[in-house]
Order: sequence, then C-alpha cells, then structure tokens
Amino acid sequence: MALELGVLVALSANTGGNLDGPAAVTDHVGAALTGGTILLAVALVVVLTVIVLAARHRSSCSALH
Repeated sequence: MALELGVLVALSANTGGNLDGPAAVTDHVGAALTGGTILLAVALVVVLTVIVLAARHRSSCSALH
C-alpha cells in the first residue's frame, strides 16, 4: 500500500511542471487517477492469477486421489 502511494505521489509531482493554478491541479488529479487505475488493473491481474493457480492446484490434487 505504501509503495503504491509513493508511486502516485511521484507521478503526480512530475506532472504540470510549467502550469500554474487550476491547470496544474487538473494535471495532478489526472495523473493520480491514471496511476491509480493502472495500479488497480495490476492488482486485478495478480488476484486473478492467484485464483486460477489455486484452482488448478486444487483440481490436480483431487485428480490424484
């Protein structure tokens, strides 16, 4: 969780360097939302991979008995 927050902060800090005011805020929020979406997609892939591997392991163990 802390790693993801660090990535989002670093991503947000590097956007909107030449902008000022509301445009900079918009860029920061957009970068944070994009980064958050990417991290959620990665988390979904990890969870689905773990579920599929566990199901395969369970079915192979039951086939042996």
